[in-house]
Amino acid sequence: MLSIFLFSCENKKENVIDFNDVMEESERYREEDVAPKILEEKIDSTIVIRDLFLQNGIETKSLSYITERMFPERFGVRNFKKYELILSNDTLRYFNWNYKDSIQTMNAFFNWMDHFGNKRISVRIGEQRRMQKKPFIIYVGDTNLIFIEAISKINEQEWRGYFEKLGYNDWHYLIKQNKNSKAKWYRFEDGEKIEVEN
Repeated sequence: MLSIFLFSCENKKENVIDFNDVMEESERYREEDVAPKILEEKIDSTIVIRDLFLQNGIETKSLSYITERMFPERFGVRNFKKYELILSNDTLRYFNWNYKDSIQTMNAFFNWMDHFGNKRISVRIGEQRRMQKKPFIIYVGDTNLIFIEAISKINEQEWRGYFEKLGYNDWHYLIKQNKNSKAKWYRFEDGEKIEVEN
């Protein structure tokens, strides 16, 4: 028994091997080269998004993210895109909310129309009234609700072309209001835009 005790208490010297002694430094990997390459490859995401607008017909000079929460975000939004776009002649605010299905989209839309804008006014479908001072367009699709607001003017045809290039063609409603004017409502039937009368 004494021998077992002495054997277990024996001081063993561990043989430690330095990894650098065993493995040569790789030509592809040098620790000092890693950080500069990562920094060079980092791309500003706003440039990528701005380029997407440019490639699809919206002449955007710069873009920034909007952090403001809007009313449609209260209704189970799956994801969203919120940008401020600087154009050559105007500044736009772009909101695109995506929902799981058309039921959630319509629920968000109709609730929004009951509480629209800063004054939370109630707007009926087809109602031609001034909803706010700034010009805007709202597209309502199966799973997307899009709101674009400008300071002076919005080119609705340009935006419709932009959405068509991206594959958005399932619109139910369009609301368009010029600056200090009454909003006009449109519905879509077989891709054709038809004005809604109140």
